[in-house]
Amino acid sequence: MQGAQRAMPGGRRVQSIQSLNPYMGSTWTIRARVASKGTMRTYTNAKGEGNLFNVEFIDEDGTRIEATLWREVAQKYFEVLEEGKVYYISKAGLKPANKTYSSIPNDYQLLIFDRTEIEECKDASAEHLQKVQPKLHVTKIADLPQHVGSRMMLDVVGVVVNVADLGSVKRKSDNSELTRRDLTLIDDSSRSVQVTLWQDMATNEGSELEKLQAD
Repeated sequence: MQGAQRAMPGGRRVQSIQSLNPYMGSTWTIRARVASKGTMRTYTNAKGEGNLFNVEFIDEDGTRIEATLWREVAQKYFEVLEEGKVYYISKAGLKPANKTYSSIPNDYQLLIFDRTEIEECKDASAEHLQKVQPKLHVTKIADLPQHVGSRMMLDVVGVVVNVADLGSVKRKSDNSELTRRDLTLIDDSSRSVQVTLWQDMATNEGSELEKLQAD
């Protein structure tokens, strides 16, 4: 059940990501799949040089949460965390997410410390998590202007009312050609929005939509 602890094999209990808040301390454990993992990056500031990387986790409810690992912690866990694998994570923390830079709909960001325990989940429950897809957080087309400039990934559900012909544009950086196709989408807020498909999606999914429009 969402928001409650779940019993796992071996008597271990895990908390759903959705139920986490900063007032719970660090006594909880989550079980989540690494949905995506960024590259190790180097930064320089007044304190010197360091490393960091970003990782996104998803649990069996389809709820996602991000973490940025810094300096020694980044070095410690970069090889441990593998995209697609499932882990138990405990003795971690939470902080408010910076919505300017966050790309997922969660009010909090995971804090991973040197003391944090990360253990790969190898029991049968991990197989189910491999198939979990992110939970939809549908945004009305009428509300899209509120998110202009945000990095947040938005979910929009609507009806495709127009499919444009396949076209292309030239990339300024190397003059290469990029395939594109524009769609017009409308939802129950009675507003429409133009959606651009690029490269293979423009060719493949775009062609399927074009056939449906012709029918």
